[in-house]
Amino acid sequence: MALVGSILGWIFGIVLSILALSMFLTGNTIRGIILSVAVLLLLPPVQMLIKSLTGQTIPPLIRIVGALVMVGLFGWMMSREEKTSIYFTPQVRTKMMAIYDAKLAQWPTPYETMYVDTAYGKVHVIISGPEEAPPILLLNAGQMAGWSWMTNVGALNEHYRTYAIDTIGEPGKSELSNINNFPQNGAEWSDLLVEITHELGAERTYVVGASNGGFLALNYAIHYPERIEKMALLGSMGLTPSTNENIMRITFSQMFPLKWVQNNTMRWSFGDDPELLSQLDEWFRLVFQTAPQQSPPITMRAEELQQVGVPALAVLGTEDHLMGDLGKVRELASNVPEIEIVEIKVSHLMGMEEPEKCNQLILEFFGTN
Repeated sequence: MALVGSILGWIFGIVLSILALSMFLTGNTIRGIILSVAVLLLLPPVQMLIKSLTGQTIPPLIRIVGALVMVGLFGWMMSREEKTSIYFTPQVRTKMMAIYDAKLAQWPTPYETMYVDTAYGKVHVIISGPEEAPPILLLNAGQMAGWSWMTNVGALNEHYRTYAIDTIGEPGKSELSNINNFPQNGAEWSDLLVEITHELGAERTYVVGASNGGFLALNYAIHYPERIEKMALLGSMGLTPSTNENIMRITFSQMFPLKWVQNNTMRWSFGDDPELLSQLDEWFRLVFQTAPQQSPPITMRAEELQQVGVPALAVLGTEDHLMGDLGKVRELASNVPEIEIVEIKVSHLMGMEEPEKCNQLILEFFGTN
């Protein structure tokens, strides 16, 4: 019985130690202290040290009850926390907005910005290109915001008017009016895009979606194909066998915001291109200090993709860890009735890593190059 108690003490003590470390690293000092007290009550070496120093032992029942009280207090504090923002602190939001403004200052063509009031809150849009030109809706990769199209709009604006949307519920200038109210599925996201494009006066557009933006584009093409001319998908989520590993890696980086952990996650997700990583560095270290409110992209079923009613281009990166097995991706993507699939040697954020190649593929597919 004593052996079982010792083993359980080690297991729960180690688990709580890891959680306490995460609390300290993320600035939750009081919660970290509470969990540390529970650890001290559970770990066998602590009891041995107390006995050697005092000659007394704390009865097992008292230790267990005390640890349970600490864990219960921790849980109560967590449940009492009322989220009002996706940013862990106001300082994180301030820093991200400063980076956003600095990135937007590098936008290569004249632009204007506007907010569209929607059922979920204010959606920020960057608009550039000739007013009379055909419209392109730009849907950004997850957590990247509209500024991430700055390497693409120069070429696109020669032929099109672009509308780069900050995905609501993610870091960026779009803001949820209620943090607990956001689109929950593809149909609701598609309804939101209808609402946005209607306000923009862009009832029928071309669409370019990167990563999670591609997932939104696929759903939009299923629910409202009459509103899309053609769409280009750059490393699109929804066509992937699974996104679980990426979610786990980002969660780990949020729990343990150590530089080497974050570096490893970014290199795995976005490749080793030094210029790209330099562009992402400050922004993505702050992304790890946010809790986006959104329904994560899921692998779409073959029968869903068969309902996509518009011509589509899918660009896949042979160095893209997030996409996984490209053979499986191609097999799933081939269910889209009118799809052209192209593979290029690039990682996940291909529009930023290889803008000239991606711009060429998009313009050729849309019929303007």
